[in-house]
Amino acid sequence: MSSTTVSTEKSRVQALDILRGLAIFGMILSGLLPWHGLPDWMYHAQVPPPDHKFNPDIPGISWVDLVYPFFMFSMGAAIPLALARRMESGVSKLKILGHIGWRFILMVALAIYIDNSAPWALSSNPTSIIWFRSMLGFGCILLMLARFPLIDKLPQAGRYGLRALGFIGVTALMMTVARESGGGFDKNSSDIIIRLLAFGYAFGSILWMISKGNPQLRMGMLAVVFALRMHTGAGGKLVAFMDPVFGPLGWICGFWFDLMLMILPGTFIGDALLQWSRSKKEDISQGCGLTSWKLGLMLVSLPAIVVVGLICLKARYVYTGFFITLALIALIQWLFKYAKTSMGTLLRYFFHWGTLLLILGYIMEPYEGGIKKDPCNPSYFFMAVGMGITMLVFFFILADGLGKGKWLGFLKVVGSNPLLAYITGNGVLFPLYFLLGLNKLMEPVVAWGIGWETAWGVTETLLVCLIVYLFTRFKIYLRL
Repeated sequence: MSSTTVSTEKSRVQALDILRGLAIFGMILSGLLPWHGLPDWMYHAQVPPPDHKFNPDIPGISWVDLVYPFFMFSMGAAIPLALARRMESGVSKLKILGHIGWRFILMVALAIYIDNSAPWALSSNPTSIIWFRSMLGFGCILLMLARFPLIDKLPQAGRYGLRALGFIGVTALMMTVARESGGGFDKNSSDIIIRLLAFGYAFGSILWMISKGNPQLRMGMLAVVFALRMHTGAGGKLVAFMDPVFGPLGWICGFWFDLMLMILPGTFIGDALLQWSRSKKEDISQGCGLTSWKLGLMLVSLPAIVVVGLICLKARYVYTGFFITLALIALIQWLFKYAKTSMGTLLRYFFHWGTLLLILGYIMEPYEGGIKKDPCNPSYFFMAVGMGITMLVFFFILADGLGKGKWLGFLKVVGSNPLLAYITGNGVLFPLYFLLGLNKLMEPVVAWGIGWETAWGVTETLLVCLIVYLFTRFKIYLRL
């Protein structure tokens, strides 16, 4: 089997890792761009320049608003690939549920640690001690949770001993948290992204297990989740039970709608990937089966759907964007008529899902004052996931169909190690950056103008990704 194929054992889906890597890159970059001077489409649509005050009445989305749904959709698509392997190896459902629960606990604990240990959460001007704490915490997390080739070769007692050492270190750091405001460790403070990942993974995995082999049941689940979301949006009586603060079901439902409307569609994509990997007949080198000019037209049209959507939704040319998108969808669907290989059939199925969600997103756009990430509304979920599927098809053609995965290898490696990428900035790059005095290089760069300051933010993002790339090349993964 080619290394570029999908399998239930060791190989990974290149396109899925690339899409996840793109989301991680965008997530890091959006936090490092200058908080002034750039066009409004470079920021979250509801936090526009120049004052960057949150305004929930502003409709539209920007590229920054796609980072979160792309990542959640990718996680949903990975759930069948990960859990099917366990099921088919003879692991009982009870043990798999225990594994899901354990991963959920670890992710919530990691979210609490990250938010309590972030250098700028402890001080507006972190000292050397705070930066050393951050690096030490990074090392303890790796000892406790990461996969090291050298550690894996140790006897069981040695492995458990190092894991215990990492746990003791993290616990000690948490017990000695001292904030600038005078506060200490706060168990109610947690990183929102990792916390959402925890809930999304747990609920998505359980619903997938319940509906495995029964897509109609899962479609019903998706319909019920959507109906509940519409019910609460209209002020239905169930709102009292689902209020995130006061409702008895709020701790669940505060995450439920947002996550499941992105993750459940991803599980259908994951199921198709799993089935394709087992049933395809021809060699993967046959790709999509399109002639070169049709393939080129396909590769231009797919990202054009995303670009047109972002521009028109941000500029409020919604109907213009809708009709241009419909024309691009019709063109791509026509091209897929000539894709006769198993990969072509797979990607046509993907794009059918993307088409459905994009059309739903445009139709739902007027609801709740227009598409928005904050607060999230149905148009946002459907549109963003539809765009994510569109980009997945694009990357699949490039990486698996044309064998150009090496061109995107940087994103692929980062996407295969996303949790490590998420903590590397505060755990490695910025501590070294400040401890070695390299932050002083930033001062003249800022004075040179917004272009140079933006370039610096891009450079910092690339450095974070490079560190993750090196860790991954040494087969060090942070996978809970």
